[in-house]
Amino acid sequence: MRVFRKGKRTYGSILKMVGFRRSDSDGPRFAFQLRKQLGGAVVRNRIRRQLREIAAQLNDSIDGNWDIVVSVKPNAVGQRYHQLEKEFRQGLRHLGCLFP
Repeated sequence: MRVFRKGKRTYGSILKMVGFRRSDSDGPRFAFQLRKQLGGAVVRNRIRRQLREIAAQLNDSIDGNWDIVVSVKPNAVGQRYHQLEKEFRQGLRHLGCLFP
């Protein structure tokens, strides 16, 4: 996958993000990776729903067309929504795809 071969990486305490800018014009695309180590399906789906909501809120603030893969670290379990949102924003800024 092009994102992992050529993408820029950023690491946080909760999330790891890999982003690659592409040329087509249909807006940003997100993929979320959650391992079974995080817990049962209920736990993983809750985190995934929260990340999708954050991505939807930030969709208009993202500069250009990006493929972004978000990997969730095990210490994300039990974190509040605001902490996930804060780290998500920081990761996007570090990748250089978030408007200031």
